[in-house]
Amino acid sequence: MNTSTLPPLIIKKVEAFGVCLPMVKPVLMAGVELREAETMLVRIEAENGLVGWGETTSAPSHGGSTLEELLSTFNGSLKDRLPGNNALDLSGITKSLFPFVKQGKSAIAAIDIALYDLVGRYLQVPVHVLIGGKQRDHAVPLWLIGNKSVEKDIIETGKMIDQGYRFFKLKLGVKSLADDILLTNTLRKAVSYTHLRA
Repeated sequence: MNTSTLPPLIIKKVEAFGVCLPMVKPVLMAGVELREAETMLVRIEAENGLVGWGETTSAPSHGGSTLEELLSTFNGSLKDRLPGNNALDLSGITKSLFPFVKQGKSAIAAIDIALYDLVGRYLQVPVHVLIGGKQRDHAVPLWLIGNKSVEKDIIETGKMIDQGYRFFKLKLGVKSLADDILLTNTLRKAVSYTHLRA
């Protein structure tokens, strides 16, 4: 898409907010039980009043940054570099930010998402138009299975099938290897029409 003939979309104001969202179900990640998702939201406002939103989630239990690190990186290294830029530059803007960030790099991802949201609103097109086009008309919802016992996993899978889920991701390493194998084989036989992913 050629944007060179369009008036510039100048960034006026950038903000970030930390939110803590309760999860529908606790998730075991890297041996840690997560009951909440700590997320950083980014709001980018253009001079013409349009606003784009982006987000990134903290993941300190498996190699990511804490919410505090994300907010610190945003406010200390990124926030002041954005006003005055033409949002139509998109990836050029986000690429220019990497040299200034040592930790909390996913803060840049939230900015990138917000820029695409903003530009999509400006051009009045869905974001998929900006990133190569629509690949599908719908997405199959996925449910993560990862309890501490095979029995609980099987019961939960049955309940979620009743709710319409047909795509499951099995969280391995929560139980013993023997139990992981038993669970996988049991679910494959019981719900052969269901997609399983480990």
